[in-house]
Amino acid sequence: PAIVQQAVRDGERVWRAVQSGPAPHLASRDLFTYALALCEAGATPERLAPLFTVATRMQQRDRAQRGYGNFRWSWDHEEVFDFNAVEFCLQAGAILWLRHRESLPPAAHDLLAALLEHGAQGLLNHRVNESYTNIALMNAGNLLLLGEALGRPAIATEGAARLDRIVLHLAEAGVHEYVSPTYYGVDLDDVMLIEVFSANERARRQAR
Repeated sequence: PAIVQQAVRDGERVWRAVQSGPAPHLASRDLFTYALALCEAGATPERLAPLFTVATRMQQRDRAQRGYGNFRWSWDHEEVFDFNAVEFCLQAGAILWLRHRESLPPAAHDLLAALLEHGAQGLLNHRVNESYTNIALMNAGNLLLLGEALGRPAIATEGAARLDRIVLHLAEAGVHEYVSPTYYGVDLDDVMLIEVFSANERARRQAR
């Protein structure tokens, strides 16, 4: 489809940034979205392992750190500053595993599996207030889809429970991000992914 091909073309800037050092401005989230575009297009699978290698270098692997499992937002950050990074990275990461894990080259498969295993704990540790609608929905959806993708029912159950709390909050207080085209767009992305990909019928109905 044209939209996938456009995503691949747009992602060339990510590949150039990876090859150039990586570039200081390289964002961790872009590594995953570009990898997903490549997989959807069935293009240049040899690029996946280098993308996931850089992502590994941007992920906090020290279990003693608050940011364990999370990601530096950009290459030039010395540590995890923005704890939303794990959400944006693993939104694409979960879909990569759901749709493409069987076709990944072995090195890319193993790198992504480790990124997701550590990242799952980063998601669990990231407690988002229900009023922060777009990130709360992303966190709940990521836990739900990643738990299902990895065969980890406890993670998926926690995602569903967080989604329940968000739905209750919305029923009682409404959406706090009112008159915000940017955040509404993210909200809609979040619920669309749950509705399309989750195996949990209750969660799909809530998203719908």
